[in-house]
Order: sequence, then C-alpha cells, then structure tokens
Amino acid sequence: MPLLFNLSAIKNEREKYCFLAVLLLVFSIPYFLPETVAQLLQFDRELIAQGQGWRFITGHFVYFTFYHYAMNVIGLAFCSFFIYWYEPRIIFWLSFLLIPIGVSIGIYWFSLQSDIYRGFSAVFYGMIAMGVFIVARNSLWLAGVLALALYGKLYFEQQDNFDRLYMENYIDAAVATDAHLAGTVSGLIIYAVYRLILLFREKLTQ
Repeated sequence: MPLLFNLSAIKNEREKYCFLAVLLLVFSIPYFLPETVAQLLQFDRELIAQGQGWRFITGHFVYFTFYHYAMNVIGLAFCSFFIYWYEPRIIFWLSFLLIPIGVSIGIYWFSLQSDIYRGFSAVFYGMIAMGVFIVARNSLWLAGVLALALYGKLYFEQQDNFDRLYMENYIDAAVATDAHLAGTVSGLIIYAVYRLILLFREKLTQ
C-alpha cells in the first residue's frame, strides 16, 4: 500500500494527532499578534544589517493577511500529515527549523530586491523537496506527482513573464519567487546532509 494509506505503519496515533494540533495552534499565534509586533518579527533587510538577526527566523512565522495565514496553516498541515507522518520526528524538526534559515540566507544574499518578507511558504517548498524522497520510498508515482507539481511551479515562477503580483489582492504582497527557490535548494541540501550522516553512522556500526 502507498505511504498515505499504510495504516499498519501508524504508531502512537493519538500522540501524533495531538502533536499536530498543538503545532498548528502555536503556528497560528503570530497571526493574532498586533501589527506592531509583526513588524518587529518580519524579515527586514535594513534592520537585519543593523544587527537584528532574529528576523532570519521569526520572519517566517508572521503573515500579511488572513488569507496568507490560512494558506500557511494548510501547507503545514499538508506537509505534517501527508509527508512526515510516518517519519522520525527529527526529520520534521530539521526541515521546520533549518529551512527558514536557508531561505533567509538566500533572500538576504541573492534576492537583493526583497526588503520585507513574511510567511512560511518558501519553507514548504523545501519541506516538499525533502518529501519527494521520503514519499518515493513507498510510492514512486506519488513522489513523481509531488516532484512534478513542485518543480513545475518553480519553473513557471522563474520565467520573466511570471506575474509576481497575481496574489496581491489576497496576501497584500508580491509572490516571493526567489524565496521559493531558496527554500527548495535548502530542503535538498538539508536532506542530502541528513542521509549522508545516516549512511556514515551505518558504516561505523558495521
């Protein structure tokens, strides 16, 4: 059976649902903070250059609008339930905590036109990039669909005629295409390093 329907592989089902519920709740808290607090947390190139390095992380956990927030919550639920559900928790936390840093580095150094950034969408790109390999161990066709959707969207976003403002009425900002690319690259690098560490540990135990 494919990964998504392999019920025999589910362990500690109640604990996992509770973890997901708490994670989504905590993830939602920043949306209800005052705008002044959100501005203290958002990625801001000028203020980061002045030493406010926490924005490298916190900028991914604040949002522009309710629609922006809702899309991020749905994305987190999708990645948590459909990709990382049967995996060791360490894989989820590696992606959840390290990909934001990779995205911020990518924006700061390679997307100089991006002065302000909010949201977790670029992290989802990285989580899905990792997820392709995770899902492939159980279902190649599903991994193929996931990869096609991810890299197809990346391809169109990188075209010169791509309208970065097509979501402006919903998220009150342009689509951060460079951040999405940085997230994907970060996810691939993190997963490759993780697999190399596992391989090295296996060699040591032989």
